[in-house]
This record gives sequence, structure tokens and C-alpha cells, in this order.
Amino acid sequence: MHHLILSVVVLLTLGCLEGARAADRGEEGATLPHVVLAVDAATQPRSPFVKTRATYRFTEDGIAPGEVAAEAPERIVWFGEVVRLLLAGIESDAEYEIEMAFLSDSPDRAVGVLVNGETLIERLEIPQAQVLRRVVSLPAELVQDGRVEIRIERLAGPNAVLSSLRLLSSKPAQASPVAPKPILVETPRLTPIPSAADGGEAPVISLNGRWRFNPAPAADFYKYDVSQAQDWTWIDVPGQWSMQGFDIPGEQTVGYFHALEMPREWAGRRLKLRFDAVYGQALVYVNGAKVAESERTFTPFEVDITEAARPGRNTIALAVTNDCLANIVSYGEGYARHQLGGDHP
Repeated sequence: MHHLILSVVVLLTLGCLEGARAADRGEEGATLPHVVLAVDAATQPRSPFVKTRATYRFTEDGIAPGEVAAEAPERIVWFGEVVRLLLAGIESDAEYEIEMAFLSDSPDRAVGVLVNGETLIERLEIPQAQVLRRVVSLPAELVQDGRVEIRIERLAGPNAVLSSLRLLSSKPAQASPVAPKPILVETPRLTPIPSAADGGEAPVISLNGRWRFNPAPAADFYKYDVSQAQDWTWIDVPGQWSMQGFDIPGEQTVGYFHALEMPREWAGRRLKLRFDAVYGQALVYVNGAKVAESERTFTPFEVDITEAARPGRNTIALAVTNDCLANIVSYGEGYARHQLGGDHP
């Protein structure tokens, strides 16, 4: 992780729809008569319309057959930092319910459920070794052009999971899943770094050095101030965490945290944050605001942070997950024979 260089980010915060919260019907069964769409990880493990890393089957070692039958389809889940489904064919004059099934081998797994960016379930604790079914009504005001995006987001625990989803309706017209747009890897476009400015030193701050590091941070750690990360351990940047003594499961999200002083004379100028590489999926936050998301391995990227940064003390936080599509495609760990997650020069 290298440079902060001189150089507008539009930040949109979506509030929680109060009416939508009331749509959570808990573990009550669905009431609408027509199943207009049904998907599950057991029979559709690599469905093109489910954007996530992969599926996983909870083994009998993790969940005993006496708790959940060995052949139960709910043992197979989609998993990831976010499990995303995009559905079309939602009719404006029909009522809809979303029925979801979850299973966890961890006692601390919690997820949030959002539809088109609005929260339907703020926090759902998934009990260990017990199939949890949840039904929510779909508010009509959340449907956009007949489409809805359903997101299951990790709040606590190793990742978000989903075993199955059914969409029920008051009308029999079938809904349809929509495959997400293919991932296009853009050629990095980087701002030239000046060697000097106005006869003085280049307006660049190197962020190499020691960062605070947490192998299993709280889900909202990016909102921390400096004092809240004081008990985290240190890690050298650039560097791989496996080479610094950390043994972290590939699907687990780690936290990086750093504070820096922005020169007050930089106020009013464009500011850019550059990473020479972050191996894995990375979410980047400045002063608690998300400014970038990257899924790369060995290539650089930069982001304009003018709107998020301020003169004086600033915080930079990264949520990094080693296992991601870029890791699979690059086969970097296959060549290295060890986990490569971390920030690189």
C-alpha cells in the first residue's frame, strides 16, 4: 500500500426503511399461495444468478447428524461476504413474501437482509446447528422496474450463508432469476506522481510502515476512531499476513486500520489514495465512509477520496478477504504454495 497523492466521490447513505422493518415476520410460515421462484444451493450450487464465491457443505464434524440430518439439503450453503440474488418479473399489483433458509456451524454468525439497498432484517442471528427459516414481506415500494436485488450481508462470524430462497406471491405469474453482469477487469488508470510541486517536495504521503491489524474484527470496525483500534496487533505494510505469523482461514475477513495527519494546506485540493496491490477482495473506508471496492491480486488501483478526507487526523480502514474470484483466476496461491492475502508493494 503506497501513496496518497493530490487529486469527487459521491457518497449516498441509504437509511433503513421503517415500514420495511415491520415486514419481518420472524419464523412464521409463508401465507401466500403461489411459489413463483425457488432456488437452493444443494441443487443449484453454481447458479449464474447467485453472485458469491462458491458453495460449502457443512460436514458431520461441524454439525452432527443428530442435529441436522446428514442428507439434509440445508447443509449446502452459498457463502461469502455477501450473497446476492437478482430477480425479475415482479408484478406491481401482486403481494410477495421472501422465504429464506439458513444454517450455521458457528455460534456467532449474524447477517443482514437488504432488498434494493433497503434493510428488511437489520440483524439476524443464525443459531448453531439448527436450520433457521425466515419469512419477510416484500414492500411494493422497494420494487424497481419489476426487479429486486436481495443481499445477505455478513455482520458477524466468518461469512454470510444462505441455503435456499423461495419467492411466494398472491398471483401465479412466475418470477425469474437474472444473471449478474460479467465481471470486467479494467486496465488500471493511475495518476502520475509528481517529483516536485511549486518548487518544493512532491505532495505525497507514503503509507508504508506499521498498520493496526485484526484477524477477526467487528463488522463495523471501519467506523472506529483511533482509540478503538489501540488493542489491535501490528502488521507491516507492505507484506503478506501469512509471512508475519498469522494463520487465517481463506474465507475470513481481516481488518487493517491506519491513522494519518493530512496537511492543512492540502484543503481544497484533490486527494487520491493509491494501492500498489491488495491481494484479495478489499473494501476501503476513509473516516468511516466506503470509498472503494477492489477484487484484484497483483495490480494497482487508486481512488479519489477528496470528499471523504479532511485536514488533520484521518482514518483508513480495509476489510480484506483472501478467497475471491481473482484469487481463483490468477492461481497465485497455487504457484506460491501458501496464502498470499495482504497488502503488497
